[in-house]
Amino acid sequence: MGNHPLWKSSNSARKGACVSYYDPYVPSLAVKGLRITKARFEEKVFKHFDCVVIVSDHSCLDRRYAARHSKLIVDTRNAFRDIKWRNNIVKT
Repeated sequence: MGNHPLWKSSNSARKGACVSYYDPYVPSLAVKGLRITKARFEEKVFKHFDCVVIVSDHSCLDRRYAARHSKLIVDTRNAFRDIKWRNNIVKT
């Protein structure tokens, strides 16, 4: 699990990055002893962050909404495979 994005995000947070998460099924999250703040799924939150990293593919989330309001999305789960009209999505 050393290369999992959640582990990397905890390392980034320890170096001063602002790291949050959103998952409708996870009420709280701690990684390597670091508590990660839960964000809201709303426009002002997406616009606040430089990058949104997708680590889980939940079909209940409005991907088009996220794509419209995010500066950059790194999609590690191919969740945005049907959204071809945005140039702010990087698939890994």
